[in-house]
Amino acid sequence: MTKYILSDRSFRDEFLKKVHKTDNNYQLVFENDLNQKEDWEKVEITIGWKKSWNEKLLYEKTPLKWVQSISAGVDYLPLDQFKQYGIKLTNSSGVHAQAIADHLLAILFMQNRGLFTAIKNSTTGKLANG
Repeated sequence: MTKYILSDRSFRDEFLKKVHKTDNNYQLVFENDLNQKEDWEKVEITIGWKKSWNEKLLYEKTPLKWVQSISAGVDYLPLDQFKQYGIKLTNSSGVHAQAIADHLLAILFMQNRGLFTAIKNSTTGKLANG
């Protein structure tokens, strides 16, 4: 029986192929692919979460086993119900740490070298600071 990974966002084909290659029992689907109650009963994993999924996936003996939150914060999710039904929750905490650190260093270097002033002055034809 095919099991579903329900996502609230699309992915590039290369990632879809990796999911299928990892375990061909799983198929990545989107909400508009789930037309009947039986379709929702095949969802074992979600990537992201929508409030409208609460009534379709949170009940006794739900097949849902795992929710992967795309955000670092999870306080908007139905945490009590996840706990009640034994659903594992993981998040993306730290996923952007390197990019944020790189950006911060770039901003600091630009400020230190006076590049913000130079950019501003270049729009007015000024060549020097002051």
